[in-house]
This record gives sequence, C-alpha cells and structure tokens, in this order.
Amino acid sequence: MTYGLRTCRAAATLRPCLSFAVVAVALLQGSGAQAQEEPRADEATGAIEEIIVTARKREENVQEVPITIDLVDGDYLDRQSITTLDYLQFMMPGVSIEPFENAARISIRGVGSASSGLGAEDSAAVHQDGVYLGFPGQALGRMFDVERLEVLKGPQGTLYGRNATAGVVNIISRRPGDEPGFQGDVSLGSFGMRRSNLAADLPVSENSGIRIAATLGRSDGHLENGFGGSNLNTEDFWGIRGLVDVDLSDRLSMQLTAQVARDDSQAPNALAVPQESPNYLGYNVARIDDPVISEQEDTTVALRFDLDLDNNVSLRSLTGYADHAALNDFDCDPAGLPLEENVFFFGCRIFFDEEHEQFSQELQAIWTSPDGDTDAVFGFYYLTTDGGERRVIDSVTFPRLIDSTDTADGSAYGIFGEVNRYLRDDLRLNFGLRYNAESREATTLGAGLFDFPGFIDDEADYDSISGRVGLDYFVNDDTLLYLSASRGFKAGGLLPVALTGDPGDGLDSFDEETLWAYELGLKRELPGDHGILNLSGYVYDYSDIQIEAARFTETEVIFDVNNATSASIWGFDATYAGNLTEVFGVDLSVSYINAEFGDFQTADGSDFTGNRLPRAPEWSFTGGVNFFDFSIADGVRLSARAEYSYRSGIYFAADNNLDQDSVGFLNANVQLDFADGRYFVRISGRNLNDVEYFLFSNGSTLAKHGRPREVFGTFGLNL
Repeated sequence: MTYGLRTCRAAATLRPCLSFAVVAVALLQGSGAQAQEEPRADEATGAIEEIIVTARKREENVQEVPITIDLVDGDYLDRQSITTLDYLQFMMPGVSIEPFENAARISIRGVGSASSGLGAEDSAAVHQDGVYLGFPGQALGRMFDVERLEVLKGPQGTLYGRNATAGVVNIISRRPGDEPGFQGDVSLGSFGMRRSNLAADLPVSENSGIRIAATLGRSDGHLENGFGGSNLNTEDFWGIRGLVDVDLSDRLSMQLTAQVARDDSQAPNALAVPQESPNYLGYNVARIDDPVISEQEDTTVALRFDLDLDNNVSLRSLTGYADHAALNDFDCDPAGLPLEENVFFFGCRIFFDEEHEQFSQELQAIWTSPDGDTDAVFGFYYLTTDGGERRVIDSVTFPRLIDSTDTADGSAYGIFGEVNRYLRDDLRLNFGLRYNAESREATTLGAGLFDFPGFIDDEADYDSISGRVGLDYFVNDDTLLYLSASRGFKAGGLLPVALTGDPGDGLDSFDEETLWAYELGLKRELPGDHGILNLSGYVYDYSDIQIEAARFTETEVIFDVNNATSASIWGFDATYAGNLTEVFGVDLSVSYINAEFGDFQTADGSDFTGNRLPRAPEWSFTGGVNFFDFSIADGVRLSARAEYSYRSGIYFAADNNLDQDSVGFLNANVQLDFADGRYFVRISGRNLNDVEYFLFSNGSTLAKHGRPREVFGTFGLNL
C-alpha cells in the first residue's frame, strides 16, 4: 500500500505529479513537502515517478522491493494533525496499536505482543532514523517533521533481527534542504487544541546543511470527568530536533540527528470505567478523583557515516543512543464507590517511575558487482540496554500492596548478510541469514504486601538464527511477482517478577517465539502509468507464542509470561491507487486476516484452543478520493482528501471475552495554497462521524476511550 508520491515543481506553479495513495495524496510543496533528488514523473504525460525507500538498508524503488510495504508521507500526518502512532493504526489496514499503560502493543497481521513494562519488548521493531527503539513506551513518542513512515509487514529477521516477528516501523525525519527555507504552521481545534510546528533549513556550504525542527502542543482534554471539574486526557508536549548533513570529502559523508521530546499529556494513563462495568457512565466519561500525572521524556541520537570505496563497495556506520524516562501517577479506583462498597480498591493509586537507556552500533558493507547482476549487504549489530523502575500500588485500606524496585539490563549482537543475484535478466534470487546472541539480567527488590520480601536476581542467555529466501520474477518493466519464505523471531525474556516465594526459582523467564512466513505477491504499475495494483497473500506458522496470563495461588494472583501455544495465520493485502484525471484520484487498500490459536490449555484449566488472536481484525480497509492542486483563482490552488477507514471487531485478550466492535471513521482535509504555495490555510477533521470506541478494556475497572470527533484549522507558511 502506497501512501503518497513526492511532488514535483512545474514551470512557475506547484503541480503534483501522478500521486496515488491509500492515506495521503496531492502532497504539495506549499504544505511543507521536501523536494527529493529522485526520478520524477514526466510533466506532460503524468507518468509515475519512483518512490524511493530504504526498507532493505539501501535505496530502492518501492515497486521493486519484494516485501509488503505501507508508506505514510509526513505531510499526511500534518494534514490530519496526527502526532502519535496509535491513532494512525486505523488508516493502516491489518495494523493495530494498543496503548497499554506506558507502552504500545503493536500487532501487524495478527502478530503482536501481550506483555509490556520493564524488560518487555514488542513484536514489531520500531526504528527512528535507523536507531532501534528497544522499550515499547518509546513507540508512543510524539512525531513531528516526519519525511515518511515505512511499515514493513511480515518477519524481517535478516536485516533487522530480533523483535521483528510482526514487521518493522521505520520513522524517517526530513533532512536538510539544499536552499535556505522556513516552514511553520499554527493550528487550533476541538477541545481547546493549540499546536504549532516550525522548521528551518540552513545551508552551510554547497555540501552541508542544517535543519532545525520543533513542535509544541496543548489541549484541554476530551475525556469528561464524572466527578466534575476539568476534563481529562489533556495534551501538553514539545519537541525539538537538530539535523546536520555534511560531505566531509568526495567519498565520506556524515548525518547527525539529535532529538529531545517532552510529553506531559494525560492520554497514556487516564483510565476510565469500561462499558462492561456496572459503574459505566457512558462513552467519553470517566470517574477519576485523583490527579492524573503523566510525564515522559525521550532523547534520541543517530550518527551515520557513509564511505564510498572503489570496486562498488560502500561502508556505513550507524551509532545510536536513546534515553526514555517516564513518571506516572494515576487513579486505579475509577468507579469512585464509597468505602463500604469498595473495600479493597478504595483510594487505589498506581505510581511508577522508570528509565530505559540504550546504546547501539551497526556496521554495514554494501556491495554491487561490476556487471550489476549482484548486490549484497553484510553487517554487524550491537545493542546494550539498561533499565530501572520503581512501582507502587496502594490503597487507603491496604497501603503498599506493591512496592518494588526493579532493573532489567541486556546486551545483544547480530551478524547478518543478504544477497540479491539475477539468475537471468528477469529472475532474481535473494537470500539472507542472520545469527543473533544476547544476554539478559534482571533484579527485583520487594517491600510491599504482595511482593517477595527480599532481593532476587537472575540472568539468561539466548541465541537464534533467522533468515529469508525468495525468488523475484520481473514479468516486464511494470510487473513484479515474488515468492518468499522467511523466519523471524522475538527474543526470549527475563522480567523482574518473582513467580514464587522461593528465591531459588528465579524470575519470570521465557524462551523466544518464532514465525515462519510464506508470501506470494504482485506489484504492478498499471498501463498508461496512471496507477498501481499491489497484491500479497501469506501463510504464517507461529510457534512458542509469548502469552501473558494470570496464574492463581492460595494467596495471590501472578501475571507471568509463558511460551504457551502456537497459531495459524493466513490472509492477504490488496491495494489499488491511481489518478482518474490530472486533478482527481482514488485509492483503496484492504486487509484480511484469519488468525487462530492452536491447542491452548491454560494453567487454570481454561481452553483457548481455536480462539482468535488479540488485536487481529478479520477485515480492515481504507479508501479515499483526492483532489490535486486544482486552480480555482489566480494564485490560489485547492487540494482535498476524504477517506473512510473500517476495521472489524478485535479482542483485547486471548480468552476472547472482551472485544471492541467494528468501527468506521470518516476523515477529511481541505487546503488552499496562495502565492505559489508560500501560504496556506487548511481545515481537517478526524472521526467526523463521531464513532464511540475503546482502545483497551479489562472488563472491570480500566478502559481507554478513543478520541471523539475532532476538527482543526491551520495557517501555514513555506518561505
């Protein structure tokens, strides 16, 4: 699925080349798009320009990459005022993102994580500017000044390695431009939303430049408090990023990206009574009597060097650093019942203060044979992580039920290689292999009523081999058929959770989960170069799935992770997108997922065999109509998009007891550009049909209400 081609500049005016999209099209320079040095469409014929991606660690035309890839252009995020991944899920068929506590549970084609918190990692690997973000909470960070998102569906065990069982999300920032420039916008919207974005390009010399980008946002919150007073789920965030691109010599270049983002919004942890609760007050209403405190700060640094050598060889070094800190303090007694009706949870409060720090180093050698028939990527990857958390759960009746100080540290390395070889002009073989090894160490020190009363430490080691083999058949210049088999894995884990009262039993540990994927796909540019049709079908063999479940003892309830079962998954993705005229286009993307557990007997005797996997919608689609850069007056041009996104019902847990019914959202935006795109005004809306839905529910006390109808107005500059 392709979410929007670049734009090109026609003589004296801004005019998009053929743009086709499932989520974003008609991305005008006037709205802040960055010009790219990529092949362009022919202005007279409207022929398709290439979309260049880096999904396989080198630049390639997306229609020649044998992987199902969803692309989201950064201008679509701007036009729809989307700043976090979890809202974008409804526009990406086959993708679900559940914001649970302080983490994102990402599922792609039914494959996703069931645990969160310290020591837990996701099944979809999220990278920002090439740097892997190892803690699930980092995936909920605010996005701004994004060039594009690449969502790779299916296991990516060769080039990305661990924790890419479901796929990969690459967040790629806009790079410095070749000319001085300034982009800025100010938005006002529903629930008192105030938001602004700024970016400036500062060329230093012919071969170097700087870009500075910043964002700031506030809102009064959309969740009504049943106790009265101010609304909940307020927003309060800011971020700043600096980028430096330098050609140090004819052969050596450097890219530096450094970012700090602070988010004090309540949204991650403002919990509400779910619909299943007898104390349910209605959609978008909560009863929270204690202040909700949520503070998150993320720092990321990516330093990249590229060295071109003779003999068609280039070397790359990518050094990454990330620091994630979060403080949360919120009410876990949302029913607000009197003491005599709520003895155990009266005045309940959850507090946790956590930090995750990581360092990574990746080295790559990229080679192309002199005849162009073979290209290859070989590399080495190293990661070290250091995490800690203080968690407290108490109530008026039972102070300090939980009071633990925990750590979770680890290191991992991988050696990998992928080779693409043309067996003949129209047939390409690709083969990749990766070896991964890692070690984990975790500790817990409990002082609460339900904690183990003492210090426990434990360690574990894991290793694995993953890879991919595929055949690509180029039927003609416009059509690619591909067939592949790949193996991905999610690393084993060690959580700072004591499962018994015997220190000798250690902490909660579990083995890796693996996924074999078999995919057949077609990528076709339609006759006349006025659209694409992409199809892919897949079958997954999903083994040793890491499942978090409750285990009951005589004195307590323990939530631990086990390699409980296997699953069979199959489905397909389909995308059509094209222009019907120079100024009008349509697009449609569809996903179907059949995802069921195999034999699944739980420790308490429950039978989940044949249940549907959590967060795996059977059907989902997004369709849109687009008007491109249409002249309505001298110096005034109009562009617009209306889209409808549908997702069938999903379950929140493996027991299939709690679900969210099917939902469908209507989104739209209209933009007027003035003075050759130097100024613009825009109106955009999300969930215009005001659908009521939940992002998460545990069926008793906790739920997260989705965002209701929102409308935004924006004024912007592009100088």
